[in-house]
Amino acid sequence: MPSEGLFGVHGAALEVRSQRMGVLASNIANASTPGFKAQDVDFQKALAAVENAAKMRQCEHHGRAAIQRDRRDRRMPMP
Repeated sequence: MPSEGLFGVHGAALEVRSQRMGVLASNIANASTPGFKAQDVDFQKALAAVENAAKMRQCEHHGRAAIQRDRRDRRMPMP
C-alpha cells in the first residue's frame, strides 16, 4: 500500500471498509435471488492480511536494498 507511511493503519482500515461495503451492496442487490447466501468481511482478519502484506513488501524492499549494497561493495576496489 503506497500510503502506508503517511496514513499508517488508517489507510488499510479504509481499504478494508471499502471492500466490506462492496460485499454488503452485493448482498442487498442479490437479496431476492433464490439460493443466494449473504457474505461478509471479517474486518480483523482482512486488516491483519493487509498489514502482513505491507510488512512483507517492506521486508522485500529492505532485502533488495541490502543485496544491492552488497553487490556495490564488492565492486569497490579494496585499499
